[in-house]
Amino acid sequence: MLMVPKKGGSPINRILTIVKYSVLIFLTVVLIGVRANGPPRQEIPDMVISIELRNVLLRDALNKIGDAAHLSFVYVSNKALDSNKVSLTAHKQKVRTLVEKLLRPYSLHYTVVDNRIIVYPRSTYMRNRGK
Repeated sequence: MLMVPKKGGSPINRILTIVKYSVLIFLTVVLIGVRANGPPRQEIPDMVISIELRNVLLRDALNKIGDAAHLSFVYVSNKALDSNKVSLTAHKQKVRTLVEKLLRPYSLHYTVVDNRIIVYPRSTYMRNRGK
């Protein structure tokens, strides 16, 4: 129920009450909008690099890409990072494409937070999303 100021109240009190309710309604609308959309999703910057890697551990390959693109990788423990060797040759390709190409065969996923690429098992991703 919305409270309306009494007719006999002073003009200043009526204005203050209107301002209070306006701010309350505005904040409610903003919070509902943020909750519905969630936080803005961050992406790997659209940077293009050239790189050649031969028979290196997956973790080292990602770190080399990070060095070339001035990004840092953070890893959630996963055996695939330290037990699989990869080779990659890329000429002027987007970093996002290279990262996805390397992670996909090992069921690894990533998210970006403040220019840090967090790599984790896809099963953890699905579990945290409630699937």
